[in-house]
Amino acid sequence: PADHTTFAVLAAAVVALLTAFPADLLAHNLVDRAPLDRDQLLTVRDFVLEKAIFFGIVGGLAAPAVGFLSRRSREPIVSFLLGLGAGIVAGAVYAGAYAGLTLSSAEGTDTASTAVGMIAAGGFLGWAFAAERSGSRMEAACAGLAGGLLAGGVVGLLHESLTGTGGHRLLAGLCVAAIVAEIGRAHV
Repeated sequence: PADHTTFAVLAAAVVALLTAFPADLLAHNLVDRAPLDRDQLLTVRDFVLEKAIFFGIVGGLAAPAVGFLSRRSREPIVSFLLGLGAGIVAGAVYAGAYAGLTLSSAEGTDTASTAVGMIAAGGFLGWAFAAERSGSRMEAACAGLAGGLLAGGVVGLLHESLTGTGGHRLLAGLCVAAIVAEIGRAHV
């Protein structure tokens, strides 16, 4: 049978982009959190939980797109569970990197913190998604880092112009779509 992996990767990136809005809205509504505060560790915990939910939903829904469309992937339910788990941990990695940079700097640049968080999440997602397909975990982690760097560039270009909640949701969707596409492209 023909291999539709390239199409599957593009479909997964589109799914990631389209699910970013509802996933972020759901995560934001489930976790009623205060702004990050270095003196209140509960704000960091809530931020990690919110991002774990967001990335978990997006990863859980994007991974089965590859499972449905590519003969190289596992069953869709296995893809969903792997994507969900990888997304949850990637969200925690993103939030940890973001919070660490934001709370450790005197000025706390939001753009730089977001970019660093996306790079960290991308590297982890690549490593985790390697469990789904044959190939080297190191290669997949590098692809995830490349996707994270691409996402970091997108953040650098668009973060200041996409203000407000809707703009940040679009930015998050674009970043995760770039990471998913780059990870999937490495497995073609």
